[in-house]
Amino acid sequence: MDLKQFIRLLPKVELHVHLEGSVTPEFWLKLIKKHHPNGPCPTLEELMERFRFPDFQGFLEAFRDIVFSFHAPDDLYDLTRYFLAKAVKQNVKYCEVMFTPWFLVKRGIDFNEMMSEIDRAAKEIENESDIEMKLIFDGPRNFGNEAVREVFTMAMQDKTGRVIGVGIGGDEKTHPARLFPDEFDYARASGLHTIGHAGETDGVESMLDTIQLLKVSRIGHCLGIPESSKLEGIIFENNITLDLCPWSNVATGSIPSIEKHPFPDYLKRGYPITLNSDDPGIFNTNINKEFDIMLELYNLTAEQLAGICANAVSGSFLPDAKKKILSDDIKECVENYQS
Repeated sequence: MDLKQFIRLLPKVELHVHLEGSVTPEFWLKLIKKHHPNGPCPTLEELMERFRFPDFQGFLEAFRDIVFSFHAPDDLYDLTRYFLAKAVKQNVKYCEVMFTPWFLVKRGIDFNEMMSEIDRAAKEIENESDIEMKLIFDGPRNFGNEAVREVFTMAMQDKTGRVIGVGIGGDEKTHPARLFPDEFDYARASGLHTIGHAGETDGVESMLDTIQLLKVSRIGHCLGIPESSKLEGIIFENNITLDLCPWSNVATGSIPSIEKHPFPDYLKRGYPITLNSDDPGIFNTNINKEFDIMLELYNLTAEQLAGICANAVSGSFLPDAKKKILSDDIKECVENYQS
C-alpha cells in the first residue's frame, strides 16, 4: 500500500467545510432548472466560469449567487445528501459543517422546515454509512452585528440537535472580529461552541482578536503566523486548533500559489493543524485531495498524515468517548500500514 492509498483508508474528521460551498456547477444547474423549468437557463460552462474568480470579493459574490438559487426547504435535503455522499467516499467519519441559514430565512424559507430537511437527509446517510454530521451556524459578519446575533439565536432555536456551535465568516478586513465579542458571549452563555474565520484575508491582529476577544476554540485559514510570536504563544497556551484550507486560499487569491501556503512551517513548529476542503464544490477539491497535495509537496510520513487526522479529532466538539474511538481507529490504521 502506498501513502495515497493510506490517505484513503485513514478515518477523517473535517472541521472547516461549508454546506453551501459543496455546490458544484452540476448541482447548481440542476437547482436552477428545478425552480425555473421554463425560464432562461445558463449553460454548465457558464456556471463553471462563475467558479473562477479574480479575488476574495469575487468568491463572495459567487457564493451569494449560489445561496440565492435555493428556494425551498427540500433544496437543503438534496444538498445535504449530495454533500454527505461525497464525504462518505472520502472516508470522513465525522464532520462539523458550517451553514448560514440567515440568507434563506430572509428570503422566506421556513427555518424549522429547512432544518428538518437537513436533518432528514443526514439521518438517511448516517443510517446507510459510518458518518456523523453536526452543524455550526456561520454568522455573516459583512451584514453587521444584528445579522450575526440573529444567526446565533437561530442556532439556539434548532430543534434537530444538529447545531452545536457558531462562528463568523466573510470579510474580516471590513468587519473585524473586535466588533463582535458581545455576540460570541451571547452564544457561549447558551452553551454553544465558538469558532471563527481569521487570517484568511487579514493578518496577525485579526487572529489575535478572534482568539482573545471572541474566545474561540478554533480558527480557520490562519495564514501568516510569525514564528516565536505573541500569537504563536497564545495558540499553544490556549490549544487553539488551526483549520487549514490550502487549496481554498489559492482559489480565492489569498496566496499566490500552493507552494506559498504555510503548511510546512506550521507542521514543523508543531501547531495543532488540520486539513480541510472549505468549499469543495466551488473549489473543485475534497479532503483527500488536500492531503494528497501536501503529501506530494512535502513527502509526508504516515505518522504525519495520521497526526493531522488526530488533531482534527482532538479539535472537534465530539464527546471524549467518541474522540477515543476515532483516535484508536487512526492508530489502528497506522499499525496496519506499517505491518
